[in-house]
Amino acid sequence: MILEGALSVKAALTYQRRKIHEVILPLKLSKDQAYIYHLAKKNNIKVKQLDDVSHLTTGRTHGGVLAVVEAIPFNVQPSFKGLVLIVEGVDDPFNLGMIMRTTAISGYTTIITNTKDFYIHEATIVKSSAGMSEALEWIRSDDIPALLKTFKAKGYHTYAAQRSEQSTAFDRIKYRVPSVLAVGGEKRGLSKDILELCDNHVVIEYPSNQRVALSAVSATSILTYHIGRSNL
Repeated sequence: MILEGALSVKAALTYQRRKIHEVILPLKLSKDQAYIYHLAKKNNIKVKQLDDVSHLTTGRTHGGVLAVVEAIPFNVQPSFKGLVLIVEGVDDPFNLGMIMRTTAISGYTTIITNTKDFYIHEATIVKSSAGMSEALEWIRSDDIPALLKTFKAKGYHTYAAQRSEQSTAFDRIKYRVPSVLAVGGEKRGLSKDILELCDNHVVIEYPSNQRVALSAVSATSILTYHIGRSNL
């Protein structure tokens, strides 16, 4: 797999979530590219400098900065540290990357998704997240409810984004740590098992009369930012 662009490559080198076989850079280095060169050498990763990388790339905004990498390990055990986000039913790699971007910026450390092999799309996820996907502990599970039970047993408080008569406005509840927030895709929402396991249901109340559901990207951005800020 090839990661394209300085942000993606720098993030892979910084967070070391995946095995990196080689970093490819232009012959003439900018200041930022020189820093990437330094990071690679510091971690004993091979660096190759090429004038033309068009035969290796799919995009056009990479600036000649690439990394040959392996996929992030599929079966990762949780570290049980920090804020955790569950995202269920989001299969689009670009949208998942955008979710990861906001999640990491908002101070979350872990994201849990359905078991899906994103291998051919991981580069898209990394790029659309501006490299922030590399900052997160990414756990993929084929039994998210069982994993959620494990977090609850570890003392995690649980919150689900869900519009119902029992839901509380997201900005009128005190969030306790450590915590798990669960958000579902706009097509199917969260599964019944996850909803029943979450002790608190929160809803984003609109300052308008519109009834259209927010996208998972937008809802996650609002909720993770608010919860992250409330725990400063």
